[in-house]
Amino acid sequence: VTGVLTPAERLTLQQAAIVGPVFSEEALAAIDPAAAQQLPALQRKQLVRRSMSLFGGTREYAFGHHLLHQVSYDTVLRDARRSGHGRVSAFWRSRAEVANPQQVDPAACRAMVEAHEHGRLADPKDFVGWFDQQFFNYYNAFAGRVLAPLAQSVVELAEQHFGVQDVETCRTYDSAIVSAAPVARPLM
Repeated sequence: VTGVLTPAERLTLQQAAIVGPVFSEEALAAIDPAAAQQLPALQRKQLVRRSMSLFGGTREYAFGHHLLHQVSYDTVLRDARRSGHGRVSAFWRSRAEVANPQQVDPAACRAMVEAHEHGRLADPKDFVGWFDQQFFNYYNAFAGRVLAPLAQSVVELAEQHFGVQDVETCRTYDSAIVSAAPVARPLM
């Protein structure tokens, strides 16, 4: 790939790799608003291709090969990688935040999963606190069963990075225990 790509194209591939093997223009723009300008050239070179989006109104792309994604990701320096994950996490958090359980929909659930993936790689302590604030709106919207594995993962993340006596670890642990409780179904 070296020599075939301009520096801007190479940088765009690296930034897209931070977002994931499938990425949206919007999530890529969270790292670098100018990166989307390189996507047509990367498509012509068959390094990325348009991907069908499950959510209307978003333009998504996929790497042409999983090894290209992995190599592109592996060439990103640690600080740039963490910063990129932080920006992508903020992008997905803004779409996952809900004020009440009625606002939880499939797009918000996807955003929560994406925010989890990038947040844990960017700033675990910050992510754990944010997740705790949002979790009960999702849980009360009957997404608790779906989010229970995420909650357990966040507990493990908190324990690993901060120890079992940390306040955020304990709060997240309490949220995970509640998520394991049976969800009451409304009477029809």
